[in-house]
Amino acid sequence: MHYWDFLGPLLTRAVNLIFPSGIMPADWTEGIIYMIPKSDAQCDGVSKWRPITLLNVVCKIVEKIIAIRLRHVLSSIIHDTI
Repeated sequence: MHYWDFLGPLLTRAVNLIFPSGIMPADWTEGIIYMIPKSDAQCDGVSKWRPITLLNVVCKIVEKIIAIRLRHVLSSIIHDTI
């Protein structure tokens, strides 16, 4: 966490603005699909490429926070046999 002293307060402020409204800025949820080759072989067909989606880091942090908070509640909402 080399840059946390600089980035921490900015990220905390940004995330704390989201939770009261429940609305995330649209540009935080946009992804860019980028194609990378599967191997060093000739990339002449679609099957030779692998799509990856690049997402905003703040969006990923918010999603992780929500997932951690929901993890404690889900067992009381969803029965374990489902």
